[in-house]
Amino acid sequence: MSSSFSETNRISLIWRHPLYQKHCEKIQELEKDRIFCRHTPEHFLDVARLMYIYSLENKLNLSREIIYATALLHDIGRAQQYLSGISHDIAGAEIAGKILAGRSAFYRAGKRGNIICDQSAQDGWI
Repeated sequence: MSSSFSETNRISLIWRHPLYQKHCEKIQELEKDRIFCRHTPEHFLDVARLMYIYSLENKLNLSREIIYATALLHDIGRAQQYLSGISHDIAGAEIAGKILAGRSAFYRAGKRGNIICDQSAQDGWI
């Protein structure tokens, strides 16, 4: 694949990935009776937009692509949490790793590391 693969296309690859779609559908099924804060595509995009604004306001110099990829994947482990009790961030990191693993032409290892971080790196986050 070309290195000029566009940012939008790379985000679309995550969105269209069969594993991503499978987990999104399962989350929506499990949360169908939930009243507030359902983990829908709208939620993921809201998170991306808010983080992008935060990044700009605080001059964090994060690429829009990394922000959107991270936002799409940040709650992808929710179904595992509901079904087996495993923390959604742990389950999500494993799922995201599988989704991004075949995308090495689009996400170099360093960028995958920016999208997926381990639990120890999250300990300082609110």
